[in-house]
Amino acid sequence: MGKLVMSEESSGSSQRDPSPTGPSLVDTAQAPPLGRRDLITAVAIFIGLFALLYNSKVLQISDSKYTMLFSEQLAINQTLNVAEYFAPHVDSSDYPKAKPDTHWPRHVREVNGRLYPLYPPGTAALSSPFVAVARLFGVSTIDSDGRYNSLAEDFLQRLIAAILMAAVSVVFYFTARVCLDQRWSLLVAIAGALSTQIWSTASRGMWSHTWDIVLLALVLFHLFKEAKGQTQLRPILVATLLSWAFFVRPTAALFIIPIGLYVCLCRPKSGVLLAITGLAWLGLFIAFSYSTYESHLPIYYQKHSSKLDFSTWALALSAQLISPSRGLLVYVPVLLMCGYALIRYRQHVAPKALCLTCVIIVLFHHASIATFNNWWAGVSYGPRFSTDIVPVFVLLGVIGLRAALDFRALQAANPDTPSTERRHRVEYVVLWFCIAWGMFANGAGALTNNDWNRNPQPIKEDPMRTFDWSDPQFLRGL
Repeated sequence: MGKLVMSEESSGSSQRDPSPTGPSLVDTAQAPPLGRRDLITAVAIFIGLFALLYNSKVLQISDSKYTMLFSEQLAINQTLNVAEYFAPHVDSSDYPKAKPDTHWPRHVREVNGRLYPLYPPGTAALSSPFVAVARLFGVSTIDSDGRYNSLAEDFLQRLIAAILMAAVSVVFYFTARVCLDQRWSLLVAIAGALSTQIWSTASRGMWSHTWDIVLLALVLFHLFKEAKGQTQLRPILVATLLSWAFFVRPTAALFIIPIGLYVCLCRPKSGVLLAITGLAWLGLFIAFSYSTYESHLPIYYQKHSSKLDFSTWALALSAQLISPSRGLLVYVPVLLMCGYALIRYRQHVAPKALCLTCVIIVLFHHASIATFNNWWAGVSYGPRFSTDIVPVFVLLGVIGLRAALDFRALQAANPDTPSTERRHRVEYVVLWFCIAWGMFANGAGALTNNDWNRNPQPIKEDPMRTFDWSDPQFLRGL
């Protein structure tokens, strides 16, 4: 471990001005240049994590049911209307979640005889190319008799989710490589994938969180490189990625607003182009909604606003942070070390503006999701509502780790400073323990099926079960 630290410190920190009044200790930090080994490492990350995520036992296909059918219909007929595949008979044996009274599953909504997705259409649209390629290989959600094929749906969701989350882990690796060496970056990529909800939720099916993570990870990677002076800001690209995140999941607004303000305040000229591009995408989205749902926004976006309930805010926030079955800090304890590093080594944190933006996103996100009246996140695993901002956690971890390494480099350059070697060893031990615990807690949700959400009674009927330490969800499968 000591070799790992010294290698990282010597990769760009040793040549810095040790004077507190000199140049920034972190702004000039450069990781070793990217090379062939990085490409090999990235390929290995993708293949290894894809194999693990795809072969993890548990599938969580609930809200995302029928998404691949919508994707395929969009690919072959350029429409989201799937009415032809639901007639004349609909029953639960062939059409999961179908209701005997209305016939239609809760995932679809009828608009003048047409059937459209209830949930945001962005996931179906972005997944359409993958489904189109699968169709070339004979995998289709539509049987030869024109009926829905739920087995193909499940296969495609498992496959595409694993591909996307393996790919986003590669993005995590290159995000870390902006300022860290290969070994630390590899650790960031693996921990970001396996010690978070990526393993336990986003890779278990095509939740709306899944594409949301991909889009946000790309935005933060670009902004981080730009803040480090390694690329030019591309406001049109950023605005497009953020707009599609909103099309995928309306709660994306909780990170779109802070990121938009960051760009506008730090890069005013780019901020104007960002705003114009975002408004153009919003206009197209409204036009799509009118032509499809005959409303200014899709049904789900209107329905989402009715879920707000401020009366249980404190209870919901505590459940989403520290409860044994929904608590973020219970399932992703490495965030505690991330926060510790940012505070303890705050003088070395950079870029400060982007770091502050990420902290605001975390605070804004959790303050907002605590207003949801279904704060227990329905039939799901762990802190699902925090899944969207995993890329924010990863970037904060990278910044905190860089700050800690810079502190050690400065200390090594000043022999008169008191030694803190013992404290650093404790920090490393705690860091590895938190990563290992996160892998255990999230791996339990991906590898072991359990009926915690329904036994001893449905979570909807008794959401206070989330606070029961005698029956935590991560132990039920064991």
